[in-house]
Amino acid sequence: MKKIFSLLPLFLFIASCTSARPVEVVPTPTAYTQAENTREAEVVEGVVVPAEQSQLAFLVPGTVIQISQEEGDFVKKGETLLVIHNPDLDSAVMEAKASLAVVEAEYEYWKRPRDKPPERRWMAEALVFEKKASWQRTLTEKDEVVLHAPYDATIITNEATLGTYLNPHQKVILLADLSHLLIKTTNLSEREIVTLEIGQNALVFIEALNLEIPAKITALAPRATLENNDTLYTATLQLDEIPDSLRWGMNVEIEFDEE
Repeated sequence: MKKIFSLLPLFLFIASCTSARPVEVVPTPTAYTQAENTREAEVVEGVVVPAEQSQLAFLVPGTVIQISQEEGDFVKKGETLLVIHNPDLDSAVMEAKASLAVVEAEYEYWKRPRDKPPERRWMAEALVFEKKASWQRTLTEKDEVVLHAPYDATIITNEATLGTYLNPHQKVILLADLSHLLIKTTNLSEREIVTLEIGQNALVFIEALNLEIPAKITALAPRATLENNDTLYTATLQLDEIPDSLRWGMNVEIEFDEE
């Protein structure tokens, strides 16, 4: 009987070692699930911009002698905006015209037969063509003293003042077509642009006006820009309607329809 009781602790120890333990199984998430969990939904932001804008400058130097339009004025294509004076161009036109008159008189002399060599007539005629072309070039340059509106637009800024001397290519007037406003994205990532296509519908929320307006993608930038180490693309959208109170520079949020 003592032997039996002495073996009992050993039996209990062996039983406790051989009994099965429950194993906790931890599921391993797939790569797709991980990507979905870690990627936060991003709001596509944008800004209101004019359909067309231009910074205008003269190709020749001169002093401002006429300001035909002021900031805020709406101008039609071809209207005069500024006029400058360049005395060198005036002198060049007069000299070219005088030089043309001389060779034309010489040509009149040589073109009459009277046993004159035809070679002299040909030379005189060639000089007339050359001087006439030179005179036309000076007239074209003279036209550069007038700055015209390239399209219907509003003058946003006009930095010219009477008597100011302007250098060639010095930007002086900013024009913008405010009658046709567009939306351009400002934070569209490379992951998002691949899901978009031209003609795709979207809903644009204009924060300042508290309005939602349907829109359509009209252009997708073929090239990225790098901003703060982020690779961004630009999508351009046309609103279905343009509210009267919409202004250049207003911020918007964009929700693209899933195709």
